[in-house]
Amino acid sequence: MVSVTKERAIEILSDLDKCSATSFHEERVMSYIRAFLKDKGLDFRLDQYGNIIVHYVTDSDSEPIAYVAHMDHPGFELLGLDDRGRSVARALGGVPPVSFDGGTKVKIIMGNEEEVTGVLEAKVNGVLDRQVFIQPNGGADIIEPAYAVFDLPEFLLLDDFIHMRALDDLAGCASIISVLESMVSQNIKANFYGVFTRAEEVGLIGARLVARDQELPENTTIVSIESSRTLPGAEQGKGPVIRTGDASYTFDGGAERLLSRTGSMLKEEDADFQYQRQLMSGGTCEATAFALQGYQVTGLAYPLGNYHNQGNPSEVSPSGSVELENIHSEDFYNGIRLLTEALSISEDEDQTPLAKRLANVPITDEQQLIDSSGLGT
Repeated sequence: MVSVTKERAIEILSDLDKCSATSFHEERVMSYIRAFLKDKGLDFRLDQYGNIIVHYVTDSDSEPIAYVAHMDHPGFELLGLDDRGRSVARALGGVPPVSFDGGTKVKIIMGNEEEVTGVLEAKVNGVLDRQVFIQPNGGADIIEPAYAVFDLPEFLLLDDFIHMRALDDLAGCASIISVLESMVSQNIKANFYGVFTRAEEVGLIGARLVARDQELPENTTIVSIESSRTLPGAEQGKGPVIRTGDASYTFDGGAERLLSRTGSMLKEEDADFQYQRQLMSGGTCEATAFALQGYQVTGLAYPLGNYHNQGNPSEVSPSGSVELENIHSEDFYNGIRLLTEALSISEDEDQTPLAKRLANVPITDEQQLIDSSGLGT
């Protein structure tokens, strides 16, 4: 079913790596996604908040399904100058604690799209108010609005691992784009929505607004696609994780069954295919925002190393370091395979072998319970 090759999926992800973004400043990612959608002739719209909603419908009678991913990543928003002429920035999302110690290199993207490098400097009470000073290299003037991201190496594929600044959640965005590319090339029959949201890292803002405003039909099954920190039972190189819930909410068994059955079918066809199932308690994902508005939800996660760019603490750096995030390339591509195949699962196929087996009780066992119940005496 999937026509996008692993190499092509990784190319899409590599292209997205060039699109710097943080919460409220997702313009570059948005521009890339919109260009892709226009090139493929896909119908999409932006809600009033800038969330991108794609509707690919070739079978209007089927139940709608939506894949959701967010376009932002933790970073910094410049607030202007203090009374001593120093640039002040606030952290957006869960940046590594070492960011507030000073010395972390950043890239500043200004309102005129020019970029300069700089360094974070510690600020009194900065940890409490989540603010830092930013010193542009060479004393460059900053043209606002402006934001900053960590100045880290570009996309790297090494020993089957993908290393990027913002795999959370550009891997999710690349997954939806890859699925859409397969759908278009094969004319897959579906009633499908792709949703690319904004400002997830500061409280699921975009997703909450899409859900609240019912931008999707109320009978839509929601699949949140994330890169989520590794946990026991959610390990790198063992496949994408079908998540039963997150740190805040337990997801729906009916929605999960669609992914589980797809995973089982792929495993039957390809012994090397792997997937995992786990409650990913490392954080709260966008599925919860939709669940609280009455949608049926599930999720797929890629086990993530260096979550939110947090490197391991050491004697030299007790607060840790700022590093590239990483996921296993096979986890990523197997996730795309699973997500693509799930769109062609019928209601009958939706039943896992376990569900089919437990739906019917052997008549001999049923009769033995009746005979031994003591109700006839």
